[in-house]
Amino acid sequence: MDRNPEDITISTLKITDITKVKDLYESGSDSLKEKMLGAWPLTSRSGMIHLVLSTTPLRFFLLFEIKSFIAKKGKEILGFGYIIRKKHKHENVLGMFIREDVQGKGIGNQLLTALLKDEDNVILNVDTTNSNAIRLYEKTGFQKEGTILVMSLKRGK
Repeated sequence: MDRNPEDITISTLKITDITKVKDLYESGSDSLKEKMLGAWPLTSRSGMIHLVLSTTPLRFFLLFEIKSFIAKKGKEILGFGYIIRKKHKHENVLGMFIREDVQGKGIGNQLLTALLKDEDNVILNVDTTNSNAIRLYEKTGFQKEGTILVMSLKRGK
C-alpha cells in the first residue's frame, strides 16, 4: 500500500458501522489504546449513546454532536475519526485511530483531512510517545500548547 492509497474511501459513519468500529477498537493492542488516550465514544455507555444518536436526526437534540468518519478498503474498516462538538463550550475535540497494521500508509492523513474540512478551531490530546501521530498533526497545522500529566491510582490486584 502506498502513501496515498487510491483504494481507500473516507465516508461518514453510519449507524450500521458502529459495531464494526467498536470491534476494531477492541481488537487493537493495549499500546494502541494507551496512545489513543481512550476513545470516549467507544469506551463508555454515554459515549456510545451519543455516537449512535449522532448518526440520526436526533443529533440536533444533543448537547454536543459527534462528527465521525471511517476509512475503508472495500468493506473493511481500517480507521475511525471523530470530532466532538461541544455546543455550550464552542470547543471541538478530535480523536482518531488507524488499525496498527496499516499505519504509516497515508490513511490517517486522509481521515484527518476529511475531519478538518469546514473546521477552524479544533483541539486534541495525543500521547507524548506517539511520535507518528504528533508528526501528522503538526504537518496538518496543529501546534503544541502544553503537556498533560496523567496520574492513576490502582489498588488491589
